[in-house]
Amino acid sequence: MKSILTIFLFTIGFLSFSQENCASALRFCTGTTYNYPVLQGNISAPTNIDYGCIDSAYNQRYYFLEVSFSGSFNFNIDVTPTSGSDVDFIVWGPFTSLAESCTQIENGIALQEDCSYSSSAIEIATIFEALAGEFYIMLISTSAQSQDVSVNLTQTSGPGSCDCPVGITENKLGSAEKLQILVR
Repeated sequence: MKSILTIFLFTIGFLSFSQENCASALRFCTGTTYNYPVLQGNISAPTNIDYGCIDSAYNQRYYFLEVSFSGSFNFNIDVTPTSGSDVDFIVWGPFTSLAESCTQIENGIALQEDCSYSSSAIEIATIFEALAGEFYIMLISTSAQSQDVSVNLTQTSGPGSCDCPVGITENKLGSAEKLQILVR
């Protein structure tokens, strides 16, 4: 019984790192470096999404950006260890609300802001001339086939910023929508 519980908990933990979707996007905040593990294997993303230049998404993670100060953004996305690793991304937007972002992405009508599908372990994502109040969704994909890897995401330059509201401890998209409803 104990071994069955251990296998179940490991499986749930593995899936929580790998099978993200747009509705579970995490809030991106300027000045924060995000780091998350990806375990070996290729957990495929849903096939009904238009991933732009990405052939197919694996071990995906979604982030949403709520622009608080207008301007461009440059992001560094890298995987360690770099040997034998690969990272790809797509950024959709702009959107006028969080509610419309996932709907447009899932229906294949979202605008693509930037995208890269290469064999590199380091990528640079750019959002040009974002306006305060706009929203963007970023999907990061990596195929960790033969080793566990760590993915890092940080804003490296650009005057644009995404500040996080004070007091928000849960940065998932669904929680942010609930917070916006409570504030209204």
